[in-house]
Amino acid sequence: MLGPLQPSLLFLPLAFQAAAAGASGGESGPVRLNGIQGESVTFSPAVPTGTLVTSIAWNAKSVIAIVAPGKQAPLTVIDQHYTERLRVPDGSYSLELTDLSQEDTGTYTAQITIQGITKPTLQRFDLHVYKRLTESYIKIFPVQDSMCTVNGTCNVALHCTLRGGGEDVTYTWNQIAESTVVSSEGSIFISHRLRSGVSPVTCTARNPISSSSKSISLQEFCEGSASSLVSYCQVKGILLLVVLGALVTAIVAVHVLTRDKERLD
Repeated sequence: MLGPLQPSLLFLPLAFQAAAAGASGGESGPVRLNGIQGESVTFSPAVPTGTLVTSIAWNAKSVIAIVAPGKQAPLTVIDQHYTERLRVPDGSYSLELTDLSQEDTGTYTAQITIQGITKPTLQRFDLHVYKRLTESYIKIFPVQDSMCTVNGTCNVALHCTLRGGGEDVTYTWNQIAESTVVSSEGSIFISHRLRSGVSPVTCTARNPISSSSKSISLQEFCEGSASSLVSYCQVKGILLLVVLGALVTAIVAVHVLTRDKERLD
């Protein structure tokens, strides 16, 4: 049960800022915490043994809650964005935040007031919230206009990305047949010999709390796309020859016209 909001608490954001600015030698951290979207995280400040804590003010962008250890109503939620999402585990000074979203990423500060000590102790926590990755988040697609077939070999640039993006994500590509890492970037340029059998490649996405992989068959991808006898690469080559031919013809025509003009003169 949340305790009633006392009138004096309305001034806590300003009081908190003043205390934070005036504290010296009483600040630690930040401690990095990795949270999982939809789950919970616990901030656990270190309180010196043999001391009596009278209150802990928790601050994010503003004061979000006040904890008064030992009192009948130990938790007062101030920021309504956190209503029903904060809990104080029994017998501790910790604060648990549930139902995490990526919007909860940020710095959280515990302002600990200890009896007999004038200035509060500050402890900071740097929270990062990540998705738990699954295959459904991973998307593999060819880089536009990159695929071409020359002499029975399909060459294509593939890009791997996460649907919805994400922080601190790394990618690796493996070719399953050889069990080797072929790239540690989001994109690869790879070749496949047509009608040479299944040749899958796998993209693995990783963030600090999870990883997931997705595979694609180069045989199905390349041979399914090579429905025309004239490949994209060949079309580009033909177009280049046409342009070069037109350019040569124009140069020859100019040369002939110039020579004929000189003869007439």
